Amino acid sequence: MRMTDAIYISAALVVGVGSAVQVGMIGSLGRQRGAFEATLISMLASIVGLAVFLVLRSLRDNPPELPSPLDPPDGCAFHQRCPFARERCVAEPPPLREIDGRQVACHFAGEV
Repeated sequence: MRMTDAIYISAALVVGVGSAVQVGMIGSLGRQRGAFEATLISMLASIVGLAVFLVLRSLRDNPPELPSPLDPPDGCAFHQRCPFARERCVAEPPPLREIDGRQVACHFAGEV
C-alpha cells in the first residue's frame, strides 16, 4: 500500500476497559443508542469556548477514577463514569444487543 492510497472504514468497534461497548456502521455513530455514546457525544459538544475551561477545571478538581484493564470492575465496565448508571450496571455486565442495525452494550440503550 502506498501512502497516497485511501483507506475506507465502514464499521467500528468501541471498547471500554476491554469490553465491547458498541459495534456499528460509521455512518450511524452520530445517533445515540447507549449511555457510553451519549456521554461521548456530550463531551465532544462541550469542547467549545467557555465549556473547555469548565470541563478542565472540573476534571482538575474531581479527577475521574479510571478502572484498570488488568482488574476490571464488576458489571458494566463504564458504570463508574456513567451518569446514567444504576444498581443493575454495577451488578451485571450488559450484553451486546442489536438496536437499529448496531450492537450496543448498555442496559439502558435506546432509553437515554
